[in-house]
Formats: sequence, C-alpha cells, structure tokens
Amino acid sequence: MESLFTLSELKQKPLVEERLKTIAAQLIAAHRRHRHELVVPYARQAGIAVEGQAPHHLFMKAIQVFHPDRLTVVWDQVDRAFLTSDKNTLNALIQLLRFHPDPAFVPRQEVDFEGDEEEYGFDEEDFDFDVDSEFEGGDGEEAWDSADGTFFSAVKRELFGNNALYPDAADLAKLEGELDLSDYDLHDLEGIEHCTSLTSLNLSLNNLDNVFALGSLTKLEVLDLAENDLEDADVLGNLINLKELDLSANEIDDVAFLERLTNLKYVDLTGNPVRNQAVVAKLEARGVIVIL
Repeated sequence: MESLFTLSELKQKPLVEERLKTIAAQLIAAHRRHRHELVVPYARQAGIAVEGQAPHHLFMKAIQVFHPDRLTVVWDQVDRAFLTSDKNTLNALIQLLRFHPDPAFVPRQEVDFEGDEEEYGFDEEDFDFDVDSEFEGGDGEEAWDSADGTFFSAVKRELFGNNALYPDAADLAKLEGELDLSDYDLHDLEGIEHCTSLTSLNLSLNNLDNVFALGSLTKLEVLDLAENDLEDADVLGNLINLKELDLSANEIDDVAFLERLTNLKYVDLTGNPVRNQAVVAKLEARGVIVIL
C-alpha cells in the first residue's frame, strides 16, 4: 500500500531524511535487480519524463532526486513552503515523498549514504546536406556496412539513415549536445575523437573493450558506458567537465581516475569489481553520489 506523508510528518526533518533513505534504497535495489518498473513511479512523481528513457538513464535521474545527499535541498523547500503557507508546494512535496512498497523488496545489503538536467539534440538540419535522397550506392563510392560495429558506420546510420551521405571529420566536429549510439554492437570508436563539441554521449549496450578515443572529448558532461567490456577506463580522467558517469556492468577494478573528475556529481559502478574503496570514500566525502 502506498504511503503518503502527513503535514505534521513533513515538518520533521529526521522523518524526511528517513523517507529519502528508504526510497533511495529501494531504487538502488531495483536497479541492481533490473526491476525497472519500480523506478517509474518515483521518476513520475519527481517530474521526470519516462517515455523513451532507457531504464538506467531513468534510474540515474531518479536517484539524484531522492538520494539523501539531497536532504538540504528538499528541506529548504519544505521550510520555505511552511513559512509562506504555500499549500501547493507542500502538497507537491508530500507527493514527491510518496513511497511505493514492493512486496518482493529485500535489500541486498545496507546502503551507505555518505557522501541538473539539460536536454540536448541535433538533427540533419545542423549540416548543409540534402537528406531526402535515397541511398543507391554505386558511382565508385564505398558502401558502408551500418552493422559492422564501427563508430563511423553507427553515426552515419544515426544521422543520415540510408541516405548516401557520409560524415567526415569536419561534420563530426559540428556535432553539439547529445549523441546516442547505444546498442549498436560497437567495438571500434575510431573517429569519435573528432566529436569534441559533444556534451552528452551514450555508448551503453555495446561491445567496447577500450575507450582511449574518448580522451579528447573534454566538453562531455554526461557519459554512459554501461554494459560494455571495459577493464580499464583511466583515460576518462581527462574528461574534467564530467558530471554524470555510468560505468555499470563492466569489469573495471581500478577507479583511481575518478578522483581527477572534480566536477563529478554521480557515478554508477554497479557490477564492477572495484578495489579502490578509499577512492570511493573520498568521492562520497566530496558529495558525489556513488552507486555500487
């Protein structure tokens, strides 16, 4: 049965903190067990768009709303709403802290809680190409296999579909905002080093075993590398503007490079054999949300 706060409970900071911890623990447990349907109601009550979101992206956004590190922000909203008798905000906060119990919910372990979203996009109009022509091939042009696991083939398919247009380094340098190449069976990132204006990159659900080519993408703020074959991600320490990083479901044991990411706010290391617990402790002391 769903559990709502009362106004009297909302006035008590320890109860608000406890509710955030309870919700966050359930979200993390659901993420670990791939029970993504349990994340959806919390995302909705936090005002996060659910449709079209990959499950781990939805979790990443939701946990940053409900993590206990957000207590100060939530409590400031509560305090101001009571001082100004803002009933609409108080009702919204009561809805935000609604708890949806899962009968099968059993946390794997106690979760230790020590320790802003922009939308981007681009389309073919950003380039000086006519993309209405159908792909015909021939004329001596080399045919690209859009399923060959290379970055160039994937970005060609993502940007231009089956049209006879092929991005070069200059085109790639024009890309700004977000690029989503998830689930393309990528194993080769050659060429991505030209995408130096990207701020959000999704390379999840691929077959990558190295990410050396990402070292020059220093404008990146959001990077998703979940469910690849990575054992070494040290080059990511060059991405000094990273705020959100998903490395879940890889084989990375050394995460010392994370200390160099001074703007980091969130990192998901679920499913990795992390051995640098001291690094994790330092990140949490800085206020970084670390999911293990």
